[in-house]
Amino acid sequence: MHELAIWCWVEVLQVVFLRRSVFESRDRVTPPSVLIAHGRRLHLRLFSPQRVRCNGDEKGNFPGKEGEGEEEKRKQIFLTSSSIGHCLGIACVGIWTRNLHGEQLRARERERERERARERERERERESESARERARARESESARERERERARERERESESARERARARERERERERESESARERARERERERERERESARERARERERERESARERARERERERERERESARERERERERERERERERERERERKTHTR
Repeated sequence: MHELAIWCWVEVLQVVFLRRSVFESRDRVTPPSVLIAHGRRLHLRLFSPQRVRCNGDEKGNFPGKEGEGEEEKRKQIFLTSSSIGHCLGIACVGIWTRNLHGEQLRARERERERERARERERERERESESARERARARESESARERERERARERERESESARERARARERERERERESESARERARERERERERERESARERARERERERESARERARERERERERERESARERERERERERERERERERERERKTHTR
């Protein structure tokens, strides 16, 4: 009897705690007809040959002690049936209670599921917010990168402008140097021209000096010619004077003869 009661409680525990899928649906409570049918199946299992071997023979006879009569056997069968009925009743009540409790559990499970759904929704919202935040961060970083790129572009343009200004300054410097070189060349040319002009002036001066010397020589020659002419004139004057003197001498001689 004790072993049979243990087997009944084992079945109850199995039904209540381990076979939820047999009795319970996630959407509704198991109806009593299903519980009764399962109770019948449980009764047949309790009186299976494997169970009978625990307390009787394979034919279902429960051997009593030696000398016990039919009354004792009927008593044992009655007690056994009562225990089985008691266990089945407990099992049905437990199953029904389990179903009701399971509905509450399912309600709590649904509430937890809804809470998990809300949590997932909040998580998705947080992820969306995080994604939006990352997108904003990326956009901000992209904007900063674009601003840095524009700053670098402006810096490159400024550097290019400065480089062009330096190139223009170098070009102007080369132009000034070229102009200075040309000016120096022109100055050297003017200096050479002045030197040539000075040389020509000196040559003209020498020519004038030579001409002056020749003029002085000619003047001296004319002076000497004038002096010679003057000497000849004086000589002619003296000749005329002598001629007049001779004429007067002849005149005196005529006068003398005339008297």
